Amino acid sequence: MGPQHREIGTPISTDNASWGGL
Repeated sequence: MGPQHREIGTPISTDNASWGGL
């Protein structure tokens, strides 16, 4: 899992799992 941008400019976290449900 690598840090990646979602739809919005969210702060890139090392743990993508947190933003995975966004």
